[in-house]
Amino acid sequence: MDAPEVKIDYTWLWRLLKRYWIMIVGVTAVCGGLGAYKAHASKEQVQYVAGVQVLINQKNQPTKVEAVNPAHVMGTFRDLASNEGLLHSAQKALRRDGMHDVVTHDLRRAIMVDFKEESQVLVISAQTDNPKRSELFARYVAKAFQKEYKNTVNGYQIEKIDVTPQVEKMGGGHKGGLKWLVLGLAGGFIVSFALAFVLDLTDKKIRSSRAVAKLGLTDLGRMGQAGAEPENTRIIQANVDLVNTGKSLVVTAPAGNIGQADLALNLAELWAKKGKQVLLVDGDLRHPQLAQRLGVTADSGLNEMTTADDLVPVATTTANLHLLPAGKALAADQESKFDRDTVQKVLEKLTGQFDHVVVVTPALTTDASAREWVACVTGTVMVVQNNVTTVDDIREAMAALALGKATVLGYVMNSEK
Repeated sequence: MDAPEVKIDYTWLWRLLKRYWIMIVGVTAVCGGLGAYKAHASKEQVQYVAGVQVLINQKNQPTKVEAVNPAHVMGTFRDLASNEGLLHSAQKALRRDGMHDVVTHDLRRAIMVDFKEESQVLVISAQTDNPKRSELFARYVAKAFQKEYKNTVNGYQIEKIDVTPQVEKMGGGHKGGLKWLVLGLAGGFIVSFALAFVLDLTDKKIRSSRAVAKLGLTDLGRMGQAGAEPENTRIIQANVDLVNTGKSLVVTAPAGNIGQADLALNLAELWAKKGKQVLLVDGDLRHPQLAQRLGVTADSGLNEMTTADDLVPVATTTANLHLLPAGKALAADQESKFDRDTVQKVLEKLTGQFDHVVVVTPALTTDASAREWVACVTGTVMVVQNNVTTVDDIREAMAALALGKATVLGYVMNSEK
């Protein structure tokens, strides 16, 4: 039996990279910089070692000399070559020859002593980052050692000293420098991508049509794309005609004012240009805007009506397009007179006069009057704005629509930033 084919959704990966590319590049660059710093720090500093050889012989001494432990002798010579008195003498000699910045601490840190038992050679070395400095340190400490210990030391006698140090260069390479740089870059990319993944999981804003489709809404089209608006509106209008079985339509949003008035106005004008008698209703009773946008003077409207017979649509400059304004805006503490029965009576009258009645309402999650309208019309379209509307907004709006048994035609994605 063949194993099932595993398919990887690369579109999700690409979407993640596009959304968080600035953060990914930034974190990767910072970690790469840290790796480069570590690589630079791992570079070995060039060191120069100068060694002076002191030839010593074991004298024919009593039996106690023969019993001398070479390791003990080595320790003795090391102590003698680095004691404060000897180093101070070497410092004074160096200063007399012009090295005024030398202190005994520098000498103590630089001087090394090695005793080679088989060749009876004591090596006094100095290691610094300057070849001349290393040579002078080794030479002057050896001279001070020779001057200080002319006689025997633990059965050993200084026979000869070579005061011309041999200088060797050490270090200057890298210890895994490239490795640190690569690790920094790779680690930065992995960390930033993991952070982007976590942010994506916790981000509830709508980023794509796929996220809305998962909530059970039908995609009716796009709006807000520069240069493509006329054709986009035609697509939306055609889709609405296909699914709406009646004359009345509400254009609303889950939350905020995110383009529902723009969409309603575009649809109404398009139907009017096709010869349909269209009525645009401004159902935003607290923040009306359609009268101003259409250049219509509206002294009265929905807020001033007593009965449905009081409503008088106003003609606009667009042929076949009329407006029913909201009237004087309601204050925040004023109650709307619209209930479901009133809305139903208004719609019955208006649909008898027009081919299309398009109602703009405020957001479903923030205004009660919007819920009255969607319960009475034959179809509702929700505007969802990319990067603004959240999943929770849509779910709350859908719950309100379900409670009013509204007919939801679908959603329109507003991709305008």
